[in-house]
Amino acid sequence: MSKPEHHGTLSRRAFLVGLAGTAVTFAFAPGEGTAEQSGSGPFEPTIWYSVDRTGIVTVNITRAEMGQHIGTAVARIVADELEVNWSDVRLSAVDPIRSGAS
Repeated sequence: MSKPEHHGTLSRRAFLVGLAGTAVTFAFAPGEGTAEQSGSGPFEPTIWYSVDRTGIVTVNITRAEMGQHIGTAVARIVADELEVNWSDVRLSAVDPIRSGAS
């Protein structure tokens, strides 16, 4: 039994697949003005650290430093994972009460 040939016709399934692919593409496309805004500030993939345009990594420490050197330990781990020189790492003690975090 041979398949019927449909040259130039579009099936409903093909249309829906194309529509879903287009929707996904536009969902991840940058919005208007995003290209200009992305170059102005540091790259912040998480709330825990950021990387500025010169390569300086700033690690945000939210826990109190009471002699355990938790800030240094976390910063060393981030520097190791990002393969950044230790001289390019900065610590930022974040006050969770003032920043609105709990």
